[in-house]
Amino acid sequence: MYFGVLLFLFIYIKALLGMELFANRCRFEGINADGGLVTDVQKAFADEVTMNPPRNNFDDISSALTTVFIIILGEDWPAIMYNYSRVYGGALGYVGYFIVVFSLGNLMLLSLFTAILLQNFEKKEGEEEEEEQPDSPSDQFSILGSLYGPGKKPCCSVFKSIAMKFKLSYISAFGTVGA
Repeated sequence: MYFGVLLFLFIYIKALLGMELFANRCRFEGINADGGLVTDVQKAFADEVTMNPPRNNFDDISSALTTVFIIILGEDWPAIMYNYSRVYGGALGYVGYFIVVFSLGNLMLLSLFTAILLQNFEKKEGEEEEEEQPDSPSDQFSILGSLYGPGKKPCCSVFKSIAMKFKLSYISAFGTVGA
């Protein structure tokens, strides 16, 4: 849960930073986003040019959160970076924003999934240990104790009894031969 909160906080901070850097700066001419890129939005607005923002934008908080999440997922993030870097003439500081969001966001997302997997493995191992433990010491040998005795291991005793019935010999893990 902590990694999830940390990831959301990271996305929120980067969305606010993206809004500060890129809000209302990238527009395309025409009704669809198929037109050319408008580099000076204020001049085009004064000239009453019809403009539309790209689909992934930083104009409001919901669009910014969605855009940052798309960048972290890696879903065509270079196209988003390319649109906004063209507005600023390819300045490395603005390109660096997208690279930092992509790399650190992926690192945090990977950490989140790793934490979830490790937590699930710990739960499963704990459940198996609970099933293996007997309820009380007297129950430990109630069934097997009558057959094999309190100090003997059941699997070894069973194998020895089968080997003795069929006159088989076996080699133990330490190389000793037994019957």
